[in-house]
Amino acid sequence: MKIFLVVMKKILLLFVPITVFLSSCFFISHVNAVDLTFAWDSVLESDSYRLYYHDNDGSYTTPAWEGSETTCTIYNLNNGTAYYFIVRAVNGGIESCNSNEVFYRLSVDTDEDCVCDSDEITIYGTDPNNSDTDRDGIDDGTELSYWGSQWCEDIDGDGVINLLDFDSDGDGFSDGTEYYGGYDAGDAEDMPVAEKIYFEAESGYIQHPMVATSDSTASSGRYIVMPDSSASGGYAEYIFDVASPGNYIVWGLAIATSEYGDSFYVSMDYGEDIRWDVVPGYYNIWGWDQAGSASNGDPIIFYLDAGEHTLIVKQRERWTKLDKILVTNNPNYAPTEQGE
Repeated sequence: MKIFLVVMKKILLLFVPITVFLSSCFFISHVNAVDLTFAWDSVLESDSYRLYYHDNDGSYTTPAWEGSETTCTIYNLNNGTAYYFIVRAVNGGIESCNSNEVFYRLSVDTDEDCVCDSDEITIYGTDPNNSDTDRDGIDDGTELSYWGSQWCEDIDGDGVINLLDFDSDGDGFSDGTEYYGGYDAGDAEDMPVAEKIYFEAESGYIQHPMVATSDSTASSGRYIVMPDSSASGGYAEYIFDVASPGNYIVWGLAIATSEYGDSFYVSMDYGEDIRWDVVPGYYNIWGWDQAGSASNGDPIIFYLDAGEHTLIVKQRERWTKLDKILVTNNPNYAPTEQGE
């Protein structure tokens, strides 16, 4: 990153009967985290240079760097702090006057949501390490832009401000589902059609070594499983339609047999394979589980346009069983028993 300043100043070497000029401005040539790299043109009469900075106290008393090069890096500056920098040429221990002053406020965005960490902590109350603090399917930066001046209001009166509220208008749909579906996340009357799309796991196209097999305790008496750990390539493919665009999650009525048999891969519309750790609660008992990773507890969120889509459940570990599948845009709905 380069910051060029238009001010041109001469550098006068004090007590030396010559006047010298910078041929271009002193500027920041690179930013890396909270380290800043500076560059400036050489001054013929100088034997070294000194860089000074302050954070609003107005004084340039102690050099932060000194050397003969025309570039330097200042490390470990504080995120969110405003700094002012100048450089001076030195000849025989005598300093010139100041170069043009460079101002910079450091802004680190750890979670890459377009909101700097310091603002997340001190202004918005969002998590600088999580791009979607309230897990509503829309990142914090996009949500700030969406709400505008209403970000700190509480539209549904539940004690949580809009920016941090999973469902700001209290209509049962996440802000992300409404935003991406073209609905008003601040209007409880404007919401998507609730969709619950169920299908039996064995009803899709089953690719060996994934197989369908019988079990009287399963819904409709059958389920799918990958029984052979030495084989690969098994999957089940399902084609379905949704009426409303928006964010959807996938549920599975599944059994995890052990820590070595508790996962699938899942993908939507031939996208990337995402690990699905099946954690319905107990081993060897059917239970509903949201497709997602056990490491953070968050469900996988798929944005779907209205129309036809393809869900693929792919083998990862043998003996993980899948009986029934639900695709829904209602994040507050949790299936029970064998589903609807």
